[in-house]
Amino acid sequence: MPQPGRRADRQAVCLALATMAFVVGCSSPSPPRVGFSHPILPVASPTFLAPVEPTLRAEPQAHRLTEAGCCSRHWWSADASRVLFLDDPPDDSPLGIYGVRPTGGEVEWVASLDGEGLPPPDRSPDAHPEWGGDGPLPAEAQDIRISRDGTRAAWTTGGTLPVHIDRRQRTLWVIDGPTGSPRRLTVLTGGDLVGWAEGDQALIVTGRTSSTAPAGIWRLPLDGSPPSLRASVDRPRGLLVSPSGGWLAYTVAFDPEPGRNGLWVVGTSGGEPLRLPDFGSYRWGEEGQLVFVPYRPTAGELLLEVFDAGTRRLWVVAEEAFPGGVANNDWSVSPDGEWIVYRAAEDAALWAFPIGAR
Repeated sequence: MPQPGRRADRQAVCLALATMAFVVGCSSPSPPRVGFSHPILPVASPTFLAPVEPTLRAEPQAHRLTEAGCCSRHWWSADASRVLFLDDPPDDSPLGIYGVRPTGGEVEWVASLDGEGLPPPDRSPDAHPEWGGDGPLPAEAQDIRISRDGTRAAWTTGGTLPVHIDRRQRTLWVIDGPTGSPRRLTVLTGGDLVGWAEGDQALIVTGRTSSTAPAGIWRLPLDGSPPSLRASVDRPRGLLVSPSGGWLAYTVAFDPEPGRNGLWVVGTSGGEPLRLPDFGSYRWGEEGQLVFVPYRPTAGELLLEVFDAGTRRLWVVAEEAFPGGVANNDWSVSPDGEWIVYRAAEDAALWAFPIGAR
């Protein structure tokens, strides 16, 4: 677990949406921003949503959870009851993991930096002590992904040569339990491991899974069944698997066909990819609901929207979200999809506001 630095003055910064700014090749204009609910159709040449009658909703009110200058990072407890973070308070309180309820209240010390005493689901997302140290993973293991039930691990090995990414090869491995033996699944060309699909019986990977396969996003079963192509795309970016593994969000940029550039969602088991009418910074909330902040270079306030992949509906949560701005794109959605927590650019404190089921 990374060690947080001592508290220092932080410069307020704007929301880091630079990673999405490259999608300027999209030739269709964005529609006016209103509160609406409208279906998105899975078409080969994506179309933008047309606004319907505005639906007035009360704007969610944000509130501060911690003092200014806190904290080095944050994550959610598995039951969404607490926001956990690393902190080194200026008083006599110890360095460690602290927690606070998203509704507000007293900040409490939870555990030491090693997370001892925390149930495994509440540990930092990159903390897997049973797999580290003298565990079964080789020293050269990269892009390690632990299954949701904690019983399996997948990873890749390989160097950074050749320089041309499309020709670079990485070997994909999987192991059943900390005491199992590593098993080689395939060699990926021009791609990498993304994560576990729903049910933890298949992996999501990118690139080419064989010398004759096209480049794209693939579902790779662990039982040796043939891989299935989920999306034909070169060099997808920002790949993010939904909490239960049923969906994948990703962006496409610099495609010579402008209609292919943008933010996409595809099912990991089937269905056509869907292109959203906006692109920007995004996170998964509860399963199948993608929460995102559209990139609007001329707007002063940050808009917050939710796309439901199951119903293919998109709606506006708040037209003036994230008071105080977001520092370094540091925001997250609670596992139940009810809350957003972010580190404000204005004071470097953690803030929360409700989004709720809508």
